[in-house]
Amino acid sequence: SSSSSSSSSSSSGGGRGISSRTSSELSQNTQEPATSPSLRQFTFPLQGAGPFLCSQGVGGSFTHFYPATKHAIDLECPVGTPIRAVADGTIREVRESKRGGGIHASSLYHWNSISLVLEDGALVDFVHIRCSSSRVRPGDVVRAGQIICESGDVGFCPRPHLHLQLTASQKPDAPTLPFTFVVEKQARGESGAPVTNTSSACFQPLAGNWYAADEGRLSAPPTLAAWYRWLEMSSTLVGVVEPVTVRSCIAEYVFGHLLLTQRKLN
Repeated sequence: SSSSSSSSSSSSGGGRGISSRTSSELSQNTQEPATSPSLRQFTFPLQGAGPFLCSQGVGGSFTHFYPATKHAIDLECPVGTPIRAVADGTIREVRESKRGGGIHASSLYHWNSISLVLEDGALVDFVHIRCSSSRVRPGDVVRAGQIICESGDVGFCPRPHLHLQLTASQKPDAPTLPFTFVVEKQARGESGAPVTNTSSACFQPLAGNWYAADEGRLSAPPTLAAWYRWLEMSSTLVGVVEPVTVRSCIAEYVFGHLLLTQRKLN
């Protein structure tokens, strides 16, 4: 996905960087990311049972290979999925007037987003949100888990998804930082009503895998429909990006060994 306001100056470099990367370099991004206790622990941003596909992770060679977006996470989700604040903070900026998207270069500087300043000054950007879906305004104080908007497909989006990133400060050239999500467990209160508790388990989404707030990473796509979604996304990327060598690199990044196995069978 394209990046937020903190990285707009380097968004246009995405296409140039892809062509210089080999399939072996891209496959390095399929390694399990670190989940060090020192990393920030956030509330999962998408509300609902999911599960949600991570279409690009840390260091992703599609658009996450430069400092301004290196530690961003892309989570595929249907348009209109409620988005939650990942931590306590104050709303800095709301951009929700744009419509339309896709993978054309003209979409690189065309997006909607919400920026959240955390209590220590770090900045969280929620990008590609649905037009006119914000439930907050600049200056509003929000709490972790509070719904702030809906997901969309506005901007550089092969498919509808949420692009989430954390930067060290509000400065335009501030670097992105890694983060994890806390697994949320459902429990029952004294009245029998469900109560959400956070466990000590954390996860950092890895491209090509499926995730849910209450489980973390799933071992495999949950349904046949999920596989179709996966294949559809690959078809979108392969069909619109030139040249052929670049198409192969992007598809291999998204699917890893699945695509390589398919080639051997053919």
